[in-house]
Amino acid sequence: MSPEFEFEEADTGNTALGDKRYLNKRLFSFGDPSFKNNVFYSYPGEFTTPLTNVISLTSSADDIVTSVSAWRNYIISTTPHAVYLSTLAENGYFTKTVNTAIGVPVLDKRCVSTVPTGVIFKSGAKVYILYPNAYASDDTFMNVADISKQVSHILEDYTYDATYSPFSFTTSSEYVLMLPTQ
Repeated sequence: MSPEFEFEEADTGNTALGDKRYLNKRLFSFGDPSFKNNVFYSYPGEFTTPLTNVISLTSSADDIVTSVSAWRNYIISTTPHAVYLSTLAENGYFTKTVNTAIGVPVLDKRCVSTVPTGVIFKSGAKVYILYPNAYASDDTFMNVADISKQVSHILEDYTYDATYSPFSFTTSSEYVLMLPTQ
């Protein structure tokens, strides 16, 4: 890898640790065991996530943020038991809880992908889509639908392997879920 693409993470003491995603010209850091319910974000174009720039989720104290994705102008955050939608406002992000019945477990944290119509994610033995309510005045009112009927027999029989974890990605027309096995 050429030097201009290398990224060395420095622990400066004022930056959150954990998983990182670069979305909407900001670096997002989440999954830090010391700050389980928080997503930290950088200023536009910067690569440090100060502890003062925080999206606080209202999940239980034991829930850790498992994924962060960008969909349209929103940030979608998940915990094992809930899904949240955040909108950039003047003083940071305004966050609302979208669903508390379904979340993304830690083992499925790489199985969240966005498509133009919504966010598709695996949660245990099911695959769901989070999409805007067609009858609402704005697209922050979301519905969740189970879309795993055709592949339910595969998902129900899937055994997680410690070496390989499931992941997903999207193409221009499809959601691809990879379930590696040995």
